[in-house]
Formats: sequence, C-alpha cells, structure tokens
Amino acid sequence: ELDRERNRLNSRNTRLKKKHYVDSLKSKVESLTQKKEELLRNRAENSKREADQLKEWQKRLQDVLSMRSNGVTDEKKWATFVTEDFKMSLPLTPYMSYIPSPKNKRCVLGIKVMCKEAASMKVLCQSLSKDPTHESLEMNFELKDFHFFLNAKKFMCKFICTSGPMCTNDKLTYRVRFEGMMRAAFHSEGKLEELELIYDPTSLFNQVLKVSSFFLKEVPYSVRQTESFGCHSAVTLKGSFPFEIVHANEKFQEMVGLAKFECFDRTLSDLLKVSDGNFVSLLESAAKGFARLYANQTLLIFCFPICTEISVGGSVSNVFCVVRRK
Repeated sequence: ELDRERNRLNSRNTRLKKKHYVDSLKSKVESLTQKKEELLRNRAENSKREADQLKEWQKRLQDVLSMRSNGVTDEKKWATFVTEDFKMSLPLTPYMSYIPSPKNKRCVLGIKVMCKEAASMKVLCQSLSKDPTHESLEMNFELKDFHFFLNAKKFMCKFICTSGPMCTNDKLTYRVRFEGMMRAAFHSEGKLEELELIYDPTSLFNQVLKVSSFFLKEVPYSVRQTESFGCHSAVTLKGSFPFEIVHANEKFQEMVGLAKFECFDRTLSDLLKVSDGNFVSLLESAAKGFARLYANQTLLIFCFPICTEISVGGSVSNVFCVVRRK
C-alpha cells in the first residue's frame, strides 16, 4: 500500500514537473514571438521612416538643383532650402569666374555666393539653348541608388544629369549627358547643409563644345586676366554707371572698326547700337556680382563681375563683357 502511494505521488510530481516545463516553454515561445513581432514592427517603422526621410531629402535636393539651374537669386527663397552657412563643392568649371584652388575643386560658401553661382549657371544654360534670346536650357538631375547612408544626416548617391535639347549646325537635336556621385548633409531642421558634386568636367565640356558656338570655355577672374583674353571679342568696363570701356581687345576693335584708344570712355550701348534699357539693368546686376547674358536678334553679350585683385570675397571693381554675333 505504501509503495502504491509512493508511486502515485511520484507520478503526480512528474506530471506537475512536466506541466510546469511545458508551460515555461509556452511562455518563452510567446515572449520570443512578441519580441520578434516587436522587432519586425520596429524594423518596418524604421524602414518607413528612412524611406520617408529619403523621399523628403530627394525632393529637397531636386529643388536646390533646379533653383541653381534656373538662376534663382532670391536669398529668402534659398533660405527655405539651405542653411545660412551652406557649402557646395564641385569640380573647377569654366562657366563662371572662380578663384583657383590647389584641391582642383571650387567651393561655394553661403547663400549670397550661392545666388551668384545660380546666376552664372543660368548664363551657361542660356548660352547652350536653341534660342538664347527667349529661353534657357533645362538641366535635369536624376538621383540613383538613393540608399547609401553615411550616418543619420549624411548620405551619398549616384546622379545622372541630362540637358534639354540643343540644335547642332546641321539641325540635329543633341543632349548633353553626364553622371557622377553626390554627397549631401542635412541640418536637424531638414535644410541642406552641405552638397558635393563629383563628376568629370572635361567630359561635360567636350560634349558642350561640339554643339555650341556660344559657349565660353574660360572666364577670367581678375582684371589682369581680362587684358590677356583673346578668344573672343571682349571689353572691360568700369564697375558703375555709365560703365565706360577701360580695355578692349583686338577682336573687339576689329568688330567695331575702331582703334583701342578710340574705344576708351565709350559705352557698349553706344558702340554696338544697343538701345534696350534692359541691357543697362543687366550691367548693374553684374556690377553687384551676378553673371548675366544679354541677347537680341543679332548679339549675345556675356557680362561677368571681375575683382581688381585675386582674393576670396573681393569686391567687384569691373564688368567683363564678351560680345558674340549670332
């Protein structure tokens, strides 16, 4: 009788232990399942958050690049997209005056300088369009592989830039296309803080030179350089109204049929018979640091701000004009 009672107790204890063990396993499974579901839920939320963040950054970048191509010079508008100390780095490009850099790249610092960069970019786009008199060439940036995070505020991606249609001399439509890498950093407020464009400028400008007779391969960055500029008809003007000529190269002298000294203290409006009041407004804008392009039915006049000395942030002392006949 005692043995039967002992066996009964042992069986009962065994069943209780087994039940407790099974219950503990169920509890562990439920706990692990909850943790897995929470992990998957957090991962999905993070993926969605990253996707939304990338989408927002992509839109911000597209807006900034579009504003640059369209020549937006409104500082308040730029301030809604970039920080006050915004920095953009890119390869040396001859479409605007720049200070040479030992690192073989050019830096644009701050909103004020970015406005001047945008004005110069628009001059480039106008000079490449089919009709510079009425339109500006579009430069469309397409962002690729938009997933390479460096950290919570920085990332890199590939870009492809394609221009609008240009016409060659044989009336064929042609587009410029180049690609490279883009590195961007954003402020906590969501504004763009830093942007670096990495591409081969030689390839880009070799394409451009094939189809555009108006494109300027080099723009002087000092008064001394303007005096040795001989690629096209060009003059250097004083930096204030009425913008008299202080230097004229040989090709400009041949264009207007005057000797060098006969051009001095004259105005472009007088020598080229440009009576359009808009031309003077463009010269005034150039004297404030913004590159401009004047175009009518017969002439293209590129206007660039020039500093007396080579110095970062040097004040504009002259306006350099390149005159091209269509």
